[in-house]
Amino acid sequence: MNINTEKEKVCLNKIVEEKTEVITLEGDSIVPDVKPDVITAIDTCGNICIYKKEILDGRIRIDGCIDVYVVYLTESDDGVVRGLNTTLDFTHIMEIKDANPNMNLELSNYLKTIECKVLNGRKINIKANVEFCAIVSENREEDIIKEITDVEDIQKQNRMIEINALKGNGNTKVAAKETVAINENDNLAEILKVDCDIKNKEYKTSYNKILAKAEASLRIMYLTEDNIINNIQTNIPIMGFIDIPNIADDDMCDLNYSLKNILIKPNSVEEHSMGVELEVDIDGNVYNTKEIEMIEDLYNPNYNVNFTTKNLETIANKSKCAQTVMLDENINLEGIANEKIYDMEVKPVITSASTINDKILFEGETSINILFQSNTSTSIESKNITIPFNTEINIGKNNSQIKFNTNIEVKSQDVNINNQTAEIKIELEVMATMYKAVELKMIDTLNMEEYEDNTNYGMSIYFVKEGDTLWKIAKRFRTTIEEICQTNNIEDCNKIQVGQQLFIPKYQLKNRKKLA
Repeated sequence: MNINTEKEKVCLNKIVEEKTEVITLEGDSIVPDVKPDVITAIDTCGNICIYKKEILDGRIRIDGCIDVYVVYLTESDDGVVRGLNTTLDFTHIMEIKDANPNMNLELSNYLKTIECKVLNGRKINIKANVEFCAIVSENREEDIIKEITDVEDIQKQNRMIEINALKGNGNTKVAAKETVAINENDNLAEILKVDCDIKNKEYKTSYNKILAKAEASLRIMYLTEDNIINNIQTNIPIMGFIDIPNIADDDMCDLNYSLKNILIKPNSVEEHSMGVELEVDIDGNVYNTKEIEMIEDLYNPNYNVNFTTKNLETIANKSKCAQTVMLDENINLEGIANEKIYDMEVKPVITSASTINDKILFEGETSINILFQSNTSTSIESKNITIPFNTEINIGKNNSQIKFNTNIEVKSQDVNINNQTAEIKIELEVMATMYKAVELKMIDTLNMEEYEDNTNYGMSIYFVKEGDTLWKIAKRFRTTIEEICQTNNIEDCNKIQVGQQLFIPKYQLKNRKKLA
């Protein structure tokens, strides 16, 4: 006979696979006819733009490009520099065995290195190493049995567990435009270099929406018609709404920003400005913390109860934390002219992260590339230094099985020159998103059968063995924990000792109805 049950629908989020891959992208670029020959590449930078990302059966496909800027030295005697803007297109496939199009994808990318090699005066080679981090997850709505109905004397062993249930997800595309002014005495000739970072990310939840806010921090180096190099830094607001029904103020949001396109276009010389256009994709997942009560085991002294179980996986203890890292370093820049620094590019990376006791320990390094004017010529030179760092984040006790994803962001950077010494101050923020993978053993199907009692004893004597609980003993003898505790004057039903003698009374079967 099947048993009637009361069920609750719960959305479970299972991490199918987390995968990180570093790939090498390489391509040649021809210098346009309007540009002078390339003698030496001084600096190369790039911004990753993702056009499209999708999950296919057993794999992920990523389409995009690296928007590359090369600052190079020309053949002229006065050390004139020029800039070259090109793109390195790519399509990358990541193999994810169990992936399918109905799953969710969180994708982040990082440009680890990029370099330019001069093949000849009219041709250069670009080589870049890009790191992709993908998290593929599956959302499943499951019925969890909360209660057994219409059956007397059901004995249940319940377990309370707190999980992070996925409440919803969504996406929005944001277009940001801004006119950036330059020095009014500068007549803009060309853009030499553009660095774009999305930082200062935050969100608010209200009215069935996520309000996602961030800033695109741009450092732009440009050349004037008088062959003077200048740079500007500007922050462009990014704001978008993601529609997710029934969102609450205390729900947790995971937001992922990806640059889709960036366009820097000089305006007319008279305007002393340039137009900046950005396209940004924002993906959002919303989780709530939900406490569920699961029936782990059950029996009935009056009947034989048969059930099957199924194992499901979800996440729990999801949280976020951050730690600030301050770098303060004095660098010798012997040979710098007039204390003139054109640009300072800061690239931090976490090289290792591990958990010890109640902490996550991070080790990393910050690469700093400084472009400055040499005192021996009017040309630009570069100097690269690396500053190691380490930090830790407290995550509390009982986190031995915790999993985490990390991110690092440059919050601020500053350089001051004094007697050819550069005092560099950098503020970094190390962030960790943590969770636990939890396995749930859920009762799937239930039915009852008639039980024939052929025993003639009135009471049994049992000595507690290693690993015994009152639940196991009561189920074995088809009685109840309450009956055992009452017969043996046990006040705390959670405490029994190995070797303890227990009197097990025979359970008095009730007036049972014949099963249909």
